[in-house]
Amino acid sequence: MPEKRIEKALLDDYRTPDGRSLAALMESGPLLLVFLRHFG
Repeated sequence: MPEKRIEKALLDDYRTPDGRSLAALMESGPLLLVFLRHFG
């Protein structure tokens, strides 16, 4: 099974509340992303 990756350009677009990009967080160390879906 081929490894799936998120494009770096997308990670540069998403920012944390303190202004850091997800790409910068990934470069600083391991990162766990949790995506929640709201059923309402």
